[in-house]
Amino acid sequence: MKRFLLLSMVLGLFAGQASAGPYTLTQAYALTLDDVAYSDGGAMDALSPTTSTDTYGLAMQGQVGFFGSLDDTDGGDKLASVTMGDPGANLSLNLSSQGYTEYRLFMANDDDDLWSVALYIKTLDGLDQTPFVELAGYSSATLVLDFATFGIVDAELADVDDIGFIIQGDLKFSGSSNPGYPSDPDFYHVSVVPVPAAVILGLLGLGVAGWKLRRFA
Repeated sequence: MKRFLLLSMVLGLFAGQASAGPYTLTQAYALTLDDVAYSDGGAMDALSPTTSTDTYGLAMQGQVGFFGSLDDTDGGDKLASVTMGDPGANLSLNLSSQGYTEYRLFMANDDDDLWSVALYIKTLDGLDQTPFVELAGYSSATLVLDFATFGIVDAELADVDDIGFIIQGDLKFSGSSNPGYPSDPDFYHVSVVPVPAAVILGLLGLGVAGWKLRRFA
């Protein structure tokens, strides 16, 4: 009984920390995002976010997959990007008075080519964006936009105009001896929001390991 109570307290502690510290997208919210901006002519084809691997075409590391094609049309630096966001943030997203200190998001590259990703948030004071992070094929990372670092105060978080992420492809190596980079054009496959089962199993694994250590101590 004591062990059960201890595990319940640990799970409760993690749940409390998740709700008070970082803000992240839920599966339901991620499914409402859409392509809101492009660069360099941008995406010729950005499909709706999905949870269906049949539609996505590949296995997803996250809960919600985003896919489409990026095409550089201006002949410039060959960096083409698509912004996935929520203009109006569901009629003004209010993140104030929640104890949020950052915007955090798990992002996975489910494609075999290298794609770069970044987070952004737009308030009445303007748009703030993290530097791009390169994700090799089939890799993942958790990106963080720290509010204090960008000088985003609680009053601004009360009226978030847009929030989401950016997918960027470096298309200048198309047709060269750099198979790790996307061609021009090419399809991206990026999924977000971690699978809850993996987190729960990890916590349960820690609990079992702790019980075994105590048993043999």
